[in-house]
Amino acid sequence: MKNITLILFLITQLNAFGQGQVNCSLLQVADVTIDNSNLSIEFGIYNGDIMDSHYPFIALTIDNSGDTIQHGDINWFVTPALNTSWYNYNLPGPISPSFPLNIYFVYSNLTGSNPGSDTCILNYSQTITSLIEIDNPTVKLFPNPSDDIINFNLKHQTHGQIILNDMLGKEVIRKKFNSNDIQINLKNLASKGTYFAKIIDVDGNVIAIKKLIYQ
Repeated sequence: MKNITLILFLITQLNAFGQGQVNCSLLQVADVTIDNSNLSIEFGIYNGDIMDSHYPFIALTIDNSGDTIQHGDINWFVTPALNTSWYNYNLPGPISPSFPLNIYFVYSNLTGSNPGSDTCILNYSQTITSLIEIDNPTVKLFPNPSDDIINFNLKHQTHGQIILNDMLGKEVIRKKFNSNDIQINLKNLASKGTYFAKIIDVDGNVIAIKKLIYQ
């Protein structure tokens, strides 16, 4: 009799803690941070549902080219309802994914009509916080910081474009190039501060992202 009472109590507690099915439409990718220097990728997932998600993890992430850029295992016990939780994974090497990303968020549904594992496929488009520097030793810029002209030297690229974004993700300069050496006049910018320079080759591939300071 005591065992039956205990089982009923545990079932009540499982339901009370909200271990049922989460509404995928109420999950949102708050941010994705790629750190190629430390070979890590971090996801911020906001759970806008009133249902907690248990044993959640990012199983894999596929970029817009169909490449799998991340595999993951369980590293959390619970993602609370109405909160943002962070999931950090190691990368086997530097990546430069094409956006948007499809992020496979897996969690355990321990109660309800269909208990088991559920997967929500979340979409994420690039923001400026994703523009962690992508180092490429064949791309150099100088002087940095600069108060005037900044020079780009591209060892293996003669055609493409350079896009400058401010810290809010707004594109402020776009310049096509057809030479290894490119100059950009920073005085054309509205204000001084930190910017990200994205170097793109003629096929549209991002070959480097460099942080520059206009002082």
